[in-house]
Amino acid sequence: MCDSFETTTVQAPWTVGTGVAVDTTHAHRGMQSLHMQVPALTAGQDWYSQIGETTTLTALAPPVTFYVRGWFYLDGLPVSTNRMELISIESMNSGIGDYTFLHSDDTVLYTQADAKIEMPGVTAPVNTWFCIAMKITRSTTSGQLAFTSDVIPALTLTNAITDSNNTPVKVVSLGIGLAGTNVFVAQPAFDLWIDDVIVDPNPVTCAD
Repeated sequence: MCDSFETTTVQAPWTVGTGVAVDTTHAHRGMQSLHMQVPALTAGQDWYSQIGETTTLTALAPPVTFYVRGWFYLDGLPVSTNRMELISIESMNSGIGDYTFLHSDDTVLYTQADAKIEMPGVTAPVNTWFCIAMKITRSTTSGQLAFTSDVIPALTLTNAITDSNNTPVKVVSLGIGLAGTNVFVAQPAFDLWIDDVIVDPNPVTCAD
């Protein structure tokens, strides 16, 4: 599945969260992208402004490797110790999730089931387009998360629990995911634009 958001509204199979709209302010290619906003938040406050789909993973039985690629434009970042989900692969129930997180000073791969984490020590840039192409190998024992980027060093997390037999991952989401448990201090408002998204069982890079 691929989408450059050149239509007037977001099309199926995407579901659309709060504060998401097609926008012409920034575009990686074409004339439009998808705009997501987060208002100023108090510590402990949730905010989700995301698109999500279940079509891809419903059709792919584990074990399988798949890829999620997006181009992103941020005008701000999580501040202090706050942590934001940028790409999320989750089950319908809590306990299993695979993520690319943004911190104020780092970009992070994280598996929720066994709390494994890898960090390159480089944060995402602001006020410019950047790419992340995330690779997910589903496994209940020895899965892998990885990403490549045009500006952030490549990163790999191995031997991780990335899936579940009982509650398999089904939902692929991109956008602003700020769980209240990851909002440790007041968070100023900021905006995110997303363009040229691909979800595919075949290898995908930033050049595609």
